[in-house]
Amino acid sequence: MKAIYLTLFIILFAACTEKADNNVAYKLAESNSTKKIGISDETNIYSNDIHYYKEPSGVEYLSIGNSNANNIAFYRLDSCKLSHIIRIKRDGKYPINIGSHGVINLDDIFITTMNPYVYRINRNGDVIKNYNLMSYCTENRLCSNTNCLSLVYNPLVIINGKIYCPQDIPPTRWNNSPNGANFEFDESPLSLTLDTATGVFAALPLGFPELFDKNDGHYYHNEGYSRIYDGKQFVFSFCALSGIYVTQDFKQFASYPATSKLIGEIANKGFNSSVDIQQGQEDFLTKAEYGNILYDQYREVYYRFCYAKSKKKVDVQYYFETALSREDFSIQIINKDFQVVGETMFKAGKYAPKIFFVNDEGLWLSENNYERIGVDMSDSLMVFRCLKLDYAK
Repeated sequence: MKAIYLTLFIILFAACTEKADNNVAYKLAESNSTKKIGISDETNIYSNDIHYYKEPSGVEYLSIGNSNANNIAFYRLDSCKLSHIIRIKRDGKYPINIGSHGVINLDDIFITTMNPYVYRINRNGDVIKNYNLMSYCTENRLCSNTNCLSLVYNPLVIINGKIYCPQDIPPTRWNNSPNGANFEFDESPLSLTLDTATGVFAALPLGFPELFDKNDGHYYHNEGYSRIYDGKQFVFSFCALSGIYVTQDFKQFASYPATSKLIGEIANKGFNSSVDIQQGQEDFLTKAEYGNILYDQYREVYYRFCYAKSKKKVDVQYYFETALSREDFSIQIINKDFQVVGETMFKAGKYAPKIFFVNDEGLWLSENNYERIGVDMSDSLMVFRCLKLDYAK
Protein backbone atom coordinates (compact mmCIF):
# COMPACT_ATOMS: atom_id res chain seq x y z
CA MET A 1 0.00 0.00 0.00
CA LYS A 2 2.86 2.36 0.88
CA ALA A 3 4.38 1.60 -2.52
CA ILE A 4 1.13 2.62 -4.26
CA TYR A 5 0.97 5.92 -2.33
CA LEU A 6 4.63 6.58 -3.07
CA THR A 7 4.06 5.96 -6.78
CA LEU A 8 1.06 8.30 -6.84
CA PHE A 9 3.07 10.97 -5.01
CA ILE A 10 5.90 10.73 -7.54
CA ILE A 11 3.47 11.00 -10.47
CA LEU A 12 1.67 14.02 -8.96
CA PHE A 13 4.97 15.70 -8.05
CA ALA A 14 6.31 15.21 -11.59
CA ALA A 15 3.09 16.60 -13.10
CA CYS A 16 3.18 19.64 -10.81
CA THR A 17 6.86 20.18 -11.56
CA GLU A 18 6.22 20.03 -15.31
CA LYS A 19 3.34 22.50 -14.94
CA ALA A 20 5.52 24.79 -12.85
CA ASP A 21 8.32 24.64 -15.42
CA ASN A 22 5.90 25.73 -18.13
CA ASN A 23 5.00 28.78 -16.02
CA VAL A 24 8.58 29.85 -15.37
CA ALA A 25 9.44 33.22 -16.92
CA TYR A 26 12.85 33.79 -18.46
CA LYS A 27 14.91 36.71 -19.66
CA LEU A 28 18.19 37.28 -21.50
CA ALA A 29 20.71 39.11 -19.36
CA GLU A 30 23.77 40.93 -20.68
CA SER A 31 27.02 39.46 -19.35
CA ASN A 32 30.55 40.81 -19.18
CA SER A 33 31.75 38.17 -21.67
CA THR A 34 32.74 39.59 -25.05
CA LYS A 35 34.62 38.40 -28.11
CA LYS A 36 36.62 40.88 -30.18
CA ILE A 37 37.64 39.58 -33.60
CA GLY A 38 40.16 41.43 -35.73
CA ILE A 39 38.81 41.52 -39.29
CA SER A 40 40.86 41.34 -42.50
CA ASP A 41 40.53 43.99 -45.21
CA GLU A 42 38.69 41.46 -47.39
CA THR A 43 35.96 40.83 -44.84
CA ASN A 44 32.75 42.84 -44.61
CA ILE A 45 31.45 43.02 -41.03
CA TYR A 46 28.03 43.88 -42.50
CA SER A 47 27.83 40.77 -44.63
CA ASN A 48 24.36 39.24 -44.87
CA ASP A 49 25.98 35.80 -44.88
CA ILE A 50 27.55 35.08 -41.46
CA HIS A 51 27.39 31.61 -39.89
CA TYR A 52 28.61 29.68 -36.86
CA TYR A 53 30.27 26.28 -37.32
CA LYS A 54 31.66 23.89 -34.72
CA GLU A 55 34.04 21.12 -35.73
CA PRO A 56 33.64 17.64 -34.23
CA SER A 57 36.90 18.39 -32.38
CA GLY A 58 35.15 21.29 -30.63
CA VAL A 59 36.89 24.15 -32.45
CA GLU A 60 34.40 26.94 -33.20
CA TYR A 61 34.41 29.23 -36.24
CA LEU A 62 32.56 32.19 -37.60
CA SER A 63 32.42 31.99 -41.40
CA ILE A 64 31.71 35.20 -43.30
CA GLY A 65 30.74 35.24 -46.98
CA ASN A 66 32.01 38.30 -48.84
CA SER A 67 30.29 38.86 -52.17
CA ASN A 68 32.54 41.76 -53.23
CA ALA A 69 35.76 39.80 -52.69
CA ASN A 70 34.02 36.52 -53.67
CA ASN A 71 35.45 34.62 -50.75
CA ILE A 72 34.57 33.04 -47.42
CA ALA A 73 36.66 34.02 -44.39
CA PHE A 74 36.88 31.68 -41.39
CA TYR A 75 37.64 33.14 -37.95
CA ARG A 76 38.41 30.96 -34.92
CA LEU A 77 36.37 31.91 -31.88
CA ASP A 78 38.96 30.66 -29.37
CA SER A 79 41.77 32.93 -30.62
CA CYS A 80 39.43 35.50 -32.26
CA LYS A 81 41.79 35.52 -35.25
CA LEU A 82 41.55 34.73 -38.94
CA SER A 83 42.01 31.02 -39.63
CA HIS A 84 41.86 30.92 -43.43
CA ILE A 85 40.13 32.39 -46.47
CA ILE A 86 38.51 30.31 -49.22
CA ARG A 87 38.79 32.11 -52.54
CA ILE A 88 36.11 30.76 -54.82
CA LYS A 89 37.44 29.56 -58.17
CA ARG A 90 35.74 29.30 -61.51
CA ASP A 91 33.58 26.40 -62.61
CA GLY A 92 35.55 25.56 -65.72
CA LYS A 93 35.50 28.78 -67.70
CA TYR A 94 32.56 30.27 -65.78
CA PRO A 95 32.90 32.57 -62.74
CA ILE A 96 31.03 31.72 -59.53
CA ASN A 97 29.64 34.73 -57.68
CA ILE A 98 28.77 33.80 -54.12
CA GLY A 99 25.30 34.58 -52.83
CA SER A 100 25.39 32.61 -49.58
CA HIS A 101 27.08 29.60 -48.05
CA GLY A 102 26.64 26.75 -45.60
CA VAL A 103 29.39 24.69 -44.02
CA ILE A 104 29.06 20.89 -44.21
CA ASN A 105 32.64 20.59 -42.98
CA LEU A 106 35.78 22.68 -43.49
CA ASP A 107 36.53 20.88 -46.75
CA ASP A 108 32.96 20.74 -48.05
CA ILE A 109 31.07 24.03 -48.43
CA PHE A 110 27.67 24.60 -50.03
CA ILE A 111 27.47 27.75 -52.18
CA THR A 112 24.38 29.48 -53.60
CA THR A 113 24.62 32.06 -56.37
CA MET A 114 22.48 34.62 -58.13
CA ASN A 115 22.21 32.29 -61.13
CA PRO A 116 20.30 28.97 -61.08
CA TYR A 117 23.34 26.95 -59.99
CA VAL A 118 24.36 25.82 -56.53
CA TYR A 119 27.82 24.44 -55.86
CA ARG A 120 29.89 22.42 -53.46
CA ILE A 121 33.49 23.56 -53.08
CA ASN A 122 36.43 22.36 -51.05
CA ARG A 123 38.79 24.23 -48.74
CA ASN A 124 40.88 25.33 -51.72
CA GLY A 125 37.89 26.88 -53.49
CA ASP A 126 37.76 24.14 -56.14
CA VAL A 127 34.34 23.02 -57.38
CA ILE A 128 33.49 19.52 -56.18
CA LYS A 129 30.10 19.43 -57.85
CA ASN A 130 27.47 21.74 -59.30
CA TYR A 131 23.71 21.40 -59.39
CA ASN A 132 21.39 23.16 -61.84
CA LEU A 133 18.10 24.38 -60.39
CA MET A 134 16.76 24.73 -63.93
CA SER A 135 16.73 20.94 -64.16
CA TYR A 136 13.71 21.12 -61.85
CA CYS A 137 11.87 23.91 -63.64
CA THR A 138 9.42 23.29 -66.46
CA GLU A 139 6.46 25.28 -67.77
CA ASN A 140 4.23 23.92 -65.01
CA ARG A 141 6.87 23.44 -62.34
CA LEU A 142 8.68 26.61 -61.31
CA CYS A 143 11.13 27.39 -58.55
CA SER A 144 13.02 30.35 -57.17
CA ASN A 145 16.72 30.55 -56.42
CA THR A 146 17.66 29.23 -53.01
CA ASN A 147 19.80 30.73 -50.26
CA CYS A 148 21.15 30.08 -46.79
CA LEU A 149 21.62 33.67 -45.68
CA SER A 150 21.88 34.96 -42.13
CA LEU A 151 20.19 38.34 -42.74
CA VAL A 152 16.88 36.49 -42.90
CA TYR A 153 18.15 33.35 -41.22
CA ASN A 154 17.84 30.21 -43.34
CA PRO A 155 20.95 28.17 -42.48
CA LEU A 156 22.04 25.10 -44.43
CA VAL A 157 20.12 21.95 -43.48
CA ILE A 158 21.33 18.59 -44.78
CA ILE A 159 19.65 15.36 -43.65
CA ASN A 160 20.59 11.92 -44.97
CA GLY A 161 22.37 13.42 -47.96
CA LYS A 162 19.50 15.74 -48.89
CA ILE A 163 19.83 19.51 -48.71
CA TYR A 164 16.63 21.41 -47.87
CA CYS A 165 16.48 24.45 -50.17
CA PRO A 166 14.19 27.30 -49.03
CA GLN A 167 11.85 28.65 -51.68
CA ASP A 168 10.00 31.91 -52.34
CA ILE A 169 6.52 32.32 -53.73
CA PRO A 170 6.91 31.81 -57.53
CA PRO A 171 8.24 34.97 -59.24
CA THR A 172 5.62 34.59 -61.99
CA ARG A 173 2.80 35.12 -59.49
CA TRP A 174 1.45 38.26 -61.24
CA ASN A 175 1.64 36.99 -64.83
CA ASN A 176 -1.59 37.43 -66.81
CA SER A 177 -3.50 38.24 -63.65
CA PRO A 178 -5.02 41.76 -63.84
CA ASN A 179 -7.40 41.21 -60.90
CA GLY A 180 -5.14 39.41 -58.49
CA ALA A 181 -2.10 37.25 -57.98
CA ASN A 182 -1.96 34.05 -60.00
CA PHE A 183 -0.97 31.61 -57.27
CA GLU A 184 -2.24 29.81 -54.18
CA PHE A 185 -0.29 30.06 -50.93
CA ASP A 186 -0.75 26.42 -50.01
CA GLU A 187 0.32 25.29 -53.49
CA SER A 188 3.59 27.26 -53.43
CA PRO A 189 6.28 24.90 -52.03
CA LEU A 190 8.28 26.18 -49.08
CA SER A 191 11.20 23.91 -49.86
CA LEU A 192 12.89 21.76 -52.45
CA THR A 193 15.19 18.92 -51.54
CA LEU A 194 18.44 18.39 -53.39
CA ASP A 195 19.67 14.82 -53.38
CA THR A 196 23.43 15.32 -53.27
CA ALA A 197 24.08 11.80 -54.60
CA THR A 198 21.88 12.05 -57.70
CA GLY A 199 21.61 15.83 -58.19
CA VAL A 200 17.82 15.55 -58.38
CA PHE A 201 15.63 18.37 -57.03
CA ALA A 202 12.16 17.60 -55.70
CA ALA A 203 9.46 19.86 -54.29
CA LEU A 204 8.08 19.08 -50.85
CA PRO A 205 4.28 19.25 -50.58
CA LEU A 206 3.95 21.82 -47.77
CA GLY A 207 3.08 25.31 -49.00
CA PHE A 208 2.97 28.78 -47.43
CA PRO A 209 0.39 29.86 -44.88
CA GLU A 210 -1.68 32.85 -45.95
CA LEU A 211 0.60 35.88 -45.63
CA PHE A 212 -1.67 38.61 -47.06
CA ASP A 213 -4.76 39.23 -49.15
CA LYS A 214 -3.41 38.27 -52.57
CA ASN A 215 -6.30 39.97 -54.34
CA ASP A 216 -5.81 43.40 -52.76
CA GLY A 217 -4.18 44.67 -55.96
CA HIS A 218 -0.91 45.51 -54.17
CA TYR A 219 2.63 44.34 -54.79
CA TYR A 220 5.72 43.82 -52.62
CA HIS A 221 4.14 42.44 -49.48
CA ASN A 222 6.44 41.04 -46.81
CA GLU A 223 6.88 37.40 -47.83
CA GLY A 224 10.10 36.68 -45.92
CA TYR A 225 10.65 33.97 -43.36
CA SER A 226 13.34 32.45 -41.18
CA ARG A 227 13.50 28.73 -40.63
CA ILE A 228 15.70 26.39 -38.63
CA TYR A 229 15.97 22.65 -38.00
CA ASP A 230 16.24 21.65 -34.34
CA GLY A 231 17.21 18.03 -34.96
CA LYS A 232 13.61 16.79 -35.01
CA GLN A 233 11.49 19.36 -36.83
CA PHE A 234 11.59 22.50 -38.93
CA VAL A 235 10.49 25.69 -37.20
CA PHE A 236 9.37 28.75 -39.19
CA SER A 237 9.04 32.42 -38.26
CA PHE A 238 7.25 34.39 -40.97
CA CYS A 239 8.02 38.10 -41.00
CA ALA A 240 4.38 39.17 -41.14
CA LEU A 241 2.82 36.49 -38.91
CA SER A 242 2.93 36.42 -35.12
CA GLY A 243 2.61 32.65 -34.78
CA ILE A 244 5.33 29.99 -34.89
CA TYR A 245 4.87 27.28 -37.53
CA VAL A 246 6.32 23.80 -37.07
CA THR A 247 6.53 20.76 -39.36
CA GLN A 248 8.23 17.38 -39.13
CA ASP A 249 7.29 16.02 -42.54
CA PHE A 250 6.69 19.05 -44.81
CA LYS A 251 3.14 17.81 -45.28
CA GLN A 252 1.36 19.91 -42.68
CA PHE A 253 2.01 22.65 -40.14
CA ALA A 254 1.27 22.88 -36.46
CA SER A 255 0.95 26.55 -35.47
CA TYR A 256 1.44 28.13 -32.06
CA PRO A 257 0.48 31.65 -30.92
CA ALA A 258 3.53 33.78 -30.13
CA THR A 259 2.47 37.43 -30.33
CA SER A 260 5.19 39.86 -29.32
CA LYS A 261 4.53 42.44 -26.61
CA LEU A 262 6.69 44.85 -28.62
CA ILE A 263 5.00 44.73 -32.01
CA GLY A 264 1.71 42.82 -31.68
CA GLU A 265 0.04 41.75 -34.92
CA ILE A 266 1.44 42.84 -38.31
CA ALA A 267 -0.64 44.47 -41.05
CA ASN A 268 0.99 43.08 -44.21
CA LYS A 269 0.19 45.88 -46.62
CA GLY A 270 1.93 46.07 -49.98
CA PHE A 271 2.39 48.85 -52.51
CA ASN A 272 0.68 49.71 -55.75
CA SER A 273 2.53 49.04 -59.00
CA SER A 274 3.82 52.64 -59.28
CA VAL A 275 5.74 52.61 -56.00
CA ASP A 276 9.08 54.39 -56.02
CA ILE A 277 11.92 51.87 -55.58
CA GLN A 278 13.67 53.96 -52.94
CA GLN A 279 10.44 54.38 -50.98
CA GLY A 280 9.94 50.63 -51.12
CA GLN A 281 13.44 50.02 -49.76
CA GLU A 282 12.91 52.52 -46.95
CA ASP A 283 9.67 50.80 -45.99
CA PHE A 284 11.30 47.37 -45.82
CA LEU A 285 14.09 48.79 -43.67
CA THR A 286 11.76 50.48 -41.20
CA LYS A 287 8.60 48.38 -40.91
CA ALA A 288 7.80 46.30 -37.84
CA GLU A 289 8.31 42.60 -38.42
CA TYR A 290 8.87 39.22 -36.85
CA GLY A 291 12.40 38.11 -37.55
CA ASN A 292 15.00 35.41 -37.21
CA ILE A 293 14.41 32.30 -35.15
CA LEU A 294 17.32 30.39 -33.57
CA TYR A 295 17.52 27.16 -31.62
CA ASP A 296 19.63 26.91 -28.48
CA GLN A 297 20.31 23.18 -28.17
CA TYR A 298 22.15 23.64 -24.89
CA ARG A 299 19.15 25.11 -23.08
CA GLU A 300 16.42 23.63 -25.30
CA VAL A 301 14.78 26.95 -26.09
CA TYR A 302 14.17 29.00 -29.22
CA TYR A 303 14.96 32.69 -29.58
CA ARG A 304 12.86 34.78 -31.93
CA PHE A 305 13.76 38.37 -32.79
CA CYS A 306 11.02 40.99 -33.13
CA TYR A 307 11.80 44.37 -34.71
CA ALA A 308 9.82 47.52 -33.91
CA LYS A 309 8.92 50.05 -36.56
CA SER A 310 11.78 52.50 -36.96
CA LYS A 311 11.20 56.01 -35.71
CA LYS A 312 13.58 57.86 -37.99
CA LYS A 313 14.30 58.17 -41.68
CA VAL A 314 16.94 55.84 -43.05
CA ASP A 315 19.56 56.26 -45.75
CA VAL A 316 19.18 53.42 -48.28
CA GLN A 317 22.83 53.99 -49.25
CA TYR A 318 23.58 51.97 -46.11
CA TYR A 319 21.00 49.29 -46.82
CA PHE A 320 22.65 46.27 -45.22
CA GLU A 321 24.14 48.26 -42.35
CA THR A 322 20.65 49.50 -41.50
CA ALA A 323 18.98 46.14 -42.09
CA LEU A 324 21.43 44.35 -39.78
CA SER A 325 21.31 46.98 -37.03
CA ARG A 326 17.62 47.96 -36.90
CA GLU A 327 16.30 50.09 -34.01
CA ASP A 328 14.32 48.90 -30.96
CA PHE A 329 13.92 45.12 -30.88
CA SER A 330 13.04 42.28 -28.55
CA ILE A 331 13.99 38.63 -28.27
CA GLN A 332 11.27 36.16 -27.39
CA ILE A 333 12.20 33.03 -25.45
CA ILE A 334 10.12 30.03 -26.52
CA ASN A 335 10.23 26.67 -24.77
CA LYS A 336 10.18 23.18 -26.28
CA ASP A 337 6.36 23.19 -26.19
CA PHE A 338 6.39 26.41 -28.23
CA GLN A 339 5.11 28.55 -25.39
CA VAL A 340 6.50 32.07 -25.08
CA VAL A 341 8.14 32.07 -21.63
CA GLY A 342 9.85 35.45 -21.84
CA GLU A 343 10.55 38.49 -23.99
CA THR A 344 13.53 40.77 -23.39
CA MET A 345 13.46 44.32 -24.76
CA PHE A 346 16.46 46.13 -26.24
CA LYS A 347 16.80 49.78 -27.17
CA ALA A 348 18.24 51.00 -30.48
CA GLY A 349 21.85 51.96 -30.89
CA LYS A 350 23.89 49.26 -29.17
CA TYR A 351 23.45 45.98 -31.05
CA ALA A 352 23.26 44.73 -34.62
CA PRO A 353 20.68 42.04 -33.82
CA LYS A 354 20.83 40.29 -37.19
CA ILE A 355 24.46 39.30 -36.54
CA PHE A 356 24.56 36.52 -33.94
CA PHE A 357 25.52 33.00 -33.00
CA VAL A 358 24.66 30.52 -30.24
CA ASN A 359 27.09 28.24 -28.41
CA ASP A 360 27.28 26.49 -25.04
CA GLU A 361 27.96 29.82 -23.30
CA GLY A 362 24.82 31.57 -24.54
CA LEU A 363 23.46 33.82 -27.28
CA TRP A 364 26.06 36.17 -28.74
CA LEU A 365 24.94 39.45 -30.31
CA SER A 366 27.06 41.79 -32.41
CA GLU A 367 27.73 45.23 -30.95
CA ASN A 368 28.66 46.56 -34.40
CA ASN A 369 25.61 48.78 -34.71
CA TYR A 370 26.55 50.92 -37.69
CA GLU A 371 25.74 54.17 -35.86
CA ARG A 372 28.62 53.40 -33.47
CA ILE A 373 31.27 53.11 -36.20
CA GLY A 374 33.64 56.04 -35.81
CA VAL A 375 32.19 56.84 -32.38
CA ASP A 376 33.21 53.99 -30.10
CA MET A 377 33.74 51.21 -32.64
CA SER A 378 35.83 50.34 -35.67
CA ASP A 379 34.78 48.50 -38.81
CA SER A 380 37.98 46.42 -38.51
CA LEU A 381 36.85 44.79 -35.26
CA MET A 382 33.80 42.56 -34.77
CA VAL A 383 32.54 42.67 -31.19
CA PHE A 384 30.08 40.19 -29.72
CA ARG A 385 28.52 40.21 -26.25
CA CYS A 386 27.13 37.07 -24.60
CA LEU A 387 23.55 37.12 -23.36
CA LYS A 388 22.73 34.56 -20.68
CA LEU A 389 19.39 32.86 -20.21
CA ASP A 390 18.16 33.58 -16.68
CA TYR A 391 14.98 33.53 -14.62
CA ALA A 392 12.92 36.70 -14.80
CA LYS A 393 12.26 38.33 -11.44
